[in-house]
Amino acid sequence: MTFSVWLAFAAASVVMGLIPGPGVVAIVGYALGSGRKTALASVAGMTVGNAIAMTLSLVGVGALLAASALAFSVLKWVGALYLIVLGLYIFFKTSRATSAEPKTDAISPRPHFSGTSPSASFTPRPSSFTYPSCPSSSMRTAVIRCRRRCSR
Repeated sequence: MTFSVWLAFAAASVVMGLIPGPGVVAIVGYALGSGRKTALASVAGMTVGNAIAMTLSLVGVGALLAASALAFSVLKWVGALYLIVLGLYIFFKTSRATSAEPKTDAISPRPHFSGTSPSASFTPRPSSFTYPSCPSSSMRTAVIRCRRRCSR
């Protein structure tokens, strides 16, 4: 990667980072509702999730997703299934709570670290930015070779 390409990527990353998304809204909500420890655990989870997304991108997942419509479709359906399961979990968890008085206990930091990591890794906004911007050249070469072999 040349310096000018890296500089453009870094500038775009800063702009994407400054635009608040659902992760920022969640972290602010955790900070207001449960305190600094939970918010910092959520920030750490987002950081780990973004590092996972970047690592997947550098390994070549972007090139694989660009080359294979099937792989891209599988990733979309897995993401949709994850959101459905998460929504059902929250729906049934809240429907079981029959208490007339809402619970206002602070949330422990651990579940929010483990909850924000996959969210940051596979959220469409950062993934759609990092996967195509850093496809691995070795993976791209392998995909091109595979396409040539399959087309014979």
